[in-house]
Amino acid sequence: MQLMPSCQEMDAFLVDYLEGYLSIYRRLLFSLHLGLCPKCRDYLRAYRKMIALSKGAYPQDAERPEMPKELVDAILASRKDKP
Repeated sequence: MQLMPSCQEMDAFLVDYLEGYLSIYRRLLFSLHLGLCPKCRDYLRAYRKMIALSKGAYPQDAERPEMPKELVDAILASRKDKP
């Protein structure tokens, strides 16, 4: 039984870690892994930076362009054929 998450597991659960969705136990194991793994710390740092940069690229108060009616109609029509 592996207690410490692998680097692959760190990547797979990164969003849950950042959003606070992990159990206290799993969060503790992830924090321990981060303390011991410089590559995962660098990855986490870069991931957080990417999130901050992407939020800055599109201001939250900017108006969204209206979706063309033809596109909306086409999407709705395609959904009618699916269960």
